[in-house]
Amino acid sequence: MPKQLLGLVGDWTAFFKASPLYGVDEIESHERTGRPLGDIRFIEKAGKLLGRV
Repeated sequence: MPKQLLGLVGDWTAFFKASPLYGVDEIESHERTGRPLGDIRFIEKAGKLLGRV
């Protein structure tokens, strides 16, 4: 994972534990397919950082 993307969230473990939006199944599904998971602002920002937008 690019360092810029890692820097978007300070503590990824706390981020996933605190997020009521996504369950383990949804996270694992996106992990397997490589699709981004997050709100539209996160996805757009990640896309720009990765040069995909």
